[in-house]
Amino acid sequence: MKKTSYFAKYLFVLFTVAMACNEESITEVPVPLQKKTPLLSKEENEERASISQLYADFTRVLRDIEIEEDIMSYPEFEKALRETNSKERDLLKREIKEAMSGMDENTRTGAAGLKLEGNCKSNVVSRETSSRIKSLGRSRARINWSNKARSRYGWKYRKWSKAKDRGYYHYTDGTDFLLWKYRAYGKPCK
Repeated sequence: MKKTSYFAKYLFVLFTVAMACNEESITEVPVPLQKKTPLLSKEENEERASISQLYADFTRVLRDIEIEEDIMSYPEFEKALRETNSKERDLLKREIKEAMSGMDENTRTGAAGLKLEGNCKSNVVSRETSSRIKSLGRSRARINWSNKARSRYGWKYRKWSKAKDRGYYHYTDGTDFLLWKYRAYGKPCK
């Protein structure tokens, strides 16, 4: 008896759904209009592409010398880059280009051909970098530290993440509004 009542209810529900689907009075809900994104000019597209390429190179260099969690995200990097002046951007591009030139297979030997003893070497201090954004200043100081350590002691000593007694000297310049000055220091280790 129970089976037939469930079956009857099932048929009734199925019949009402079928009738509702066949009714012509069902109105369609209008689809909201999508906002069209404005087309970017050729210069804006080129600028975005150059920022994207610069960030890719920036992260490639930092991944080579340190651990992943210390790297800025793309939105942070883009914001920091837009807040910098052209002189600072050009300096960052040169630093990244110099660091990437050392990543080439043919130049990895550097001073590694010399007989180096011990796991850690004497302290290396980067040149002073400046930035309006703290994290960009620290990243640039680490890149510069890595370049100096690599040129002084060889390819195996370039990693900031393996350096002992590492840290930063930093201060704000009183002549410029919130301009952070950084120097990275540490003993490079294999």
